[in-house]
Amino acid sequence: MSHTVRDLLILTAGLCTSIITTVAIWLSLHYLHFPVYGFSHWFILIGAVLCGVGAGSGYYWAAMKSHRKATALVLANLLSMAVSTYFVVQYLQYYEMAVNGQHVRDLVFFSTFLDLAIRNQKLGLFMATGLDTGALA
Repeated sequence: MSHTVRDLLILTAGLCTSIITTVAIWLSLHYLHFPVYGFSHWFILIGAVLCGVGAGSGYYWAAMKSHRKATALVLANLLSMAVSTYFVVQYLQYYEMAVNGQHVRDLVFFSTFLDLAIRNQKLGLFMATGLDTGALA
């Protein structure tokens, strides 16, 4: 099997697990109203780590099966998929969120939501001490 075919198989497997992870995150937002990626213990973002491992597992599995190390193309794709998945997950949260029965998407643009979400992010140590970092911006 040629190197190009192996790289394409690795990229395809990574894309598949990224999509599966994104769908799983959306399902947890839609049906459980819980962002699974936000689960943390102390300051360790367990949910985010597990989502990242799930999304990246296709790259790893396919690379191991094809006996191929990551090339620059695969690494660039992995990075672009990670960034894209972050924005897709944020958009799904934006699309699903409602305040007082009204969807946030009807009130503000996505860019405004994203700006507010990032600026008001908190890192909590709630399980241990009840403390958090406060707004990051």
